[in-house]
Amino acid sequence: MGRLTFLVLCLEPMQELLQQVQTTRSQTVANFGFLSFVLIFIIQSGFMVVESGAVRAKNVRMMIIKNYLVTSVGAGSCIAILHSLSLYASMSTIH
Repeated sequence: MGRLTFLVLCLEPMQELLQQVQTTRSQTVANFGFLSFVLIFIIQSGFMVVESGAVRAKNVRMMIIKNYLVTSVGAGSCIAILHSLSLYASMSTIH
């Protein structure tokens, strides 16, 4: 068995391992993005409760509407950014 054959036989498992690492990395990034998205919604609901207790009763409705709008705009922009990043990542892996 020559040295070249030995190197080729050693590189094949390494390529499979690199592919598994890339797949795991992309799954980890997706899970982190989803977890961040969920935490932002939980934090926004906490802000709504705190601000509702800090204003007069007549202004509670306005604060809830503002928090809802901020959450909606934030969710929309987060989805748009994550979607564009996922499209970019999928296009860059195509050879």
